[in-house]
Amino acid sequence: KLNMALVLLPVCRNTVTWLRRSRRINSILPFNDTINFHKLIAAGIVIGVILHGGVHLTCDFPRIACADRSVFGRTIADDFQYRRPSYADILATTEGVTGILMVVLMAAAFLLATRPSKRNSASLPRHIRRFAGFNAFWYLHHLFIAVYTLLIVHSMFLFLTDDFTEKTTWMYVSIPVVIYTAERVFRKIRSEIYDAKVLEAKVYPGKILSLKMKKPAGFRYRSGMFMFLRCPQISKFEWHPFSLTSAPDDEHLSMHIRSLGDWSYQMYSIFQKALVSGTSDLPKICIDGPYGAASQDHSKYEILLLIGLGIGATPFISILKDIANGLKKGVIEMYNYLTSVYQEGDKRSALISAIQALHFTRNGIDIISRTPVRTRFARPNWSRVFSGLACRHVGERIGK
Repeated sequence: KLNMALVLLPVCRNTVTWLRRSRRINSILPFNDTINFHKLIAAGIVIGVILHGGVHLTCDFPRIACADRSVFGRTIADDFQYRRPSYADILATTEGVTGILMVVLMAAAFLLATRPSKRNSASLPRHIRRFAGFNAFWYLHHLFIAVYTLLIVHSMFLFLTDDFTEKTTWMYVSIPVVIYTAERVFRKIRSEIYDAKVLEAKVYPGKILSLKMKKPAGFRYRSGMFMFLRCPQISKFEWHPFSLTSAPDDEHLSMHIRSLGDWSYQMYSIFQKALVSGTSDLPKICIDGPYGAASQDHSKYEILLLIGLGIGATPFISILKDIANGLKKGVIEMYNYLTSVYQEGDKRSALISAIQALHFTRNGIDIISRTPVRTRFARPNWSRVFSGLACRHVGERIGK
């Protein structure tokens, strides 16, 4: 009961964004890792279901079905209209049917939430692929409405008790359900109100889509935050989160989307077709947000260490813009590492190191990054990086 109440709270995005503003609450609850917290509670539900259902199916029900008639008559006969039920009769009761249905629905939702299940197979037929991968996870996860309905019904028909005060499940889940329902209604209304017309779209190597959108009136956010995106042309119900790469003071919103799954590939494809055709009428998108992320806490620190890999560095664009806009005295240092090349001094990278050094000396531009930031080879020596920061900023708090 407690886990079924708690599992909804990590996905109440507006509530989490609002609560994380409090440093005291933020230091106790894992707001920076809400999805994994949601998964942890779900794992607890799985363990609870196995124990609860296993004990009923292997112990309680057989004992009732095989109970001695005299013992049955003296103890629990009144709860079964003085007729000893068979094992099948017990399973066919309201408690049994609702319990089995809940287990089936939760098992399907849990299995389709795993990483392998959310990845589409290119070998599947197109009409089947539409309902596979993330779509299957997304739609089936919304069967939680039926699960909670069955849970309430299941709890109201408890075996061996007619005392309403012992039927407490509704007390546990009512407040989280109300909060979550209010959140969904609010998000639906807000997403319909926001006018986020796409002003400009660009595609970059690596199947990366850059979008520049009109900033809706009243849309306020901090650098490092993210928002959810929906493209009605792809799906009327599917929302996906992306980091904002524009600064809070910008007059527009921007984001960069890398094609990694079926939805992002379709997103890239329809915008690419629109750009190739030369039409000024770009596909419509809807937005929902903004929502808090761990990276928005950068304002708490004087010294920052930002670490990102590939497209994972997109939240830094907004943060760096924000820092640069308000920078009065300070330094921004940037380091670029190409981890697939052996470190400098290794014979296997001698040629590329020599070419890089020659090009940088002549032009002042790195041959790999095409920027004044020189690329370093191999993985960073993190112990040296961290100890160097600690030596240069003795006594100061460093945000990472």
